Amino acid sequence: MNTCAILVRVFVRDYGCGINPEAVQKGSGPHWGLREMRERAETIDARFEIWSRRGAGTEVSVAVPVDVAK
Repeated sequence: MNTCAILVRVFVRDYGCGINPEAVQKGSGPHWGLREMRERAETIDARFEIWSRRGAGTEVSVAVPVDVAK
């Protein structure tokens, strides 16, 4: 990703029970959609990040360069 690019950022956070860290890394099981989201972000040069901790919820962030988001 170009470090000087203007970005559109989407950030979602919940305060639920969190996701098993192994599922976040592998993108398997009921969380297969996370892998798909990461792959799609990579194809448009976007940055996809996920953070989750049991008992502390989950955060998903996607930063898309404006020239792609048009």
